[in-house]
Amino acid sequence: MSKKDFVNSVAALDIVKASQDHIHLVMYTMFARKLSQVGGIKCKKLKVIMTRLCLLYGLVQLNKDCRACYESGYFKKGVAYSSLILDGIKQLCKEIRPDAVNLVECNSATDDTLQSAIGNSYGDIYETHLRWA
Repeated sequence: MSKKDFVNSVAALDIVKASQDHIHLVMYTMFARKLSQVGGIKCKKLKVIMTRLCLLYGLVQLNKDCRACYESGYFKKGVAYSSLILDGIKQLCKEIRPDAVNLVECNSATDDTLQSAIGNSYGDIYETHLRWA
């Protein structure tokens, strides 16, 4: 089998998975690095919220697939890491919940981006439903 055939048929899914995992790691690392930069985020409350979001992102990605942690020996067999990760996700969600609406609203999404049956940004549900119809 040629190298091209091997890459395209045998190892293709593994290459895609490795690429996706790498991108997730790079995103998490850049997010965490930006938070730890001196003079990056000056507001202490915002820094706490963004740190929680960074941790949540990392835990969710780890929860999706932590097989590599076992294969590398970072996780030891016999320990229920999945339940620990889920507990961490639940705890972070509880801590983020009071600020969740503010986090969503700080992104100025248009009415077309967030299509909602409850109306548009200025509360007119009838105009939105009429336009959809």
